[in-house]
Amino acid sequence: ILMRIRLTEEMCPAFFVATWNSDVVHDQIVDRATTTNGTFKINGEVVRSILVPVPSLEEQRTLSEAFRAVDAAQYASADH
Repeated sequence: ILMRIRLTEEMCPAFFVATWNSDVVHDQIVDRATTTNGTFKINGEVVRSILVPVPSLEEQRTLSEAFRAVDAAQYASADH
């Protein structure tokens, strides 16, 4: 199932992706997911209820660059 999430101007897309993929958000999603047949699902109401930290746009950009640097370093070390 695919769901579109539209961001406001106060959210840097790269920061949102990193935050959305974090353990803190993952735990919130798992806690709210429902299943009737073993397939866990969430709906738009659940997505809107997820708490995502929103520091200033400048801080989001700085953190996004740091996340990219860490990812690049991990990727490079995995190749060698």
